[in-house]
Amino acid sequence: MFTLGKRQSVKYFSDILRVNDEPVPFHNQGEMKIKLTKDTLVNKQQYGIVILNGAKERWVGGVYSDGVIAASVRQIGAEYTVSSDNVAPVITAVQPQQWEKQSKISIKLSDNKSGIKSYRGTIDGEFVLFEHDMKSPVYTYKFDSSRLKKGQKHKFVFIATDGCGNTSEYTSEFYY
Repeated sequence: MFTLGKRQSVKYFSDILRVNDEPVPFHNQGEMKIKLTKDTLVNKQQYGIVILNGAKERWVGGVYSDGVIAASVRQIGAEYTVSSDNVAPVITAVQPQQWEKQSKISIKLSDNKSGIKSYRGTIDGEFVLFEHDMKSPVYTYKFDSSRLKKGQKHKFVFIATDGCGNTSEYTSEFYY
C-alpha cells in the first residue's frame, strides 16, 4: 500500500507531494503529473519536476501543459515538487594558455539543474567537432592542421544549452 502526503510551499511552484515513504522501482516508466499552484514563468520550458532530498533538488524535468507538469519517472518513494531552471550553463576554458602547445581546446561544462542538452564549437565561423567522455564534464577539440592554418590568430566560439533552453556563449581568440 502506498502512502501519500501533501504540504504547501512558498519556495516552489507547486505543493510538495510525498509519494510513498520507501522507494518502489517500476518495471517500466510511469507518468507523474503535478499541478502548479503558481504559474508565473513566461518561459514554460523552464518548469520541471524535482525530487527533494533535504535542501537538495534532483531534476526530473517534464513538459508543461495547461498548468500541469508531466514527467516520466522510474520509481516513487520521495518528495516531489515543481521547480525551475533559469540559470544558463557555465562554460570554463581549461588551460587556454596551453591550447597552442597541446594542439587542442578543452572546455568544461556544468549546469545547475536540467543538464547539458546541446553544445556547438566553431573556429573562424566553421564548425569543429568536440569529443566528450560521458564520465567527465570536459569537452575536447583536437586541432586539425588541414582545417586550421598555423601562424594565425583564430576566433573560437563555444555555445552550450541546457535542458530548459538556457544558453551560454564563450568566445576567445588564440594563436596557432
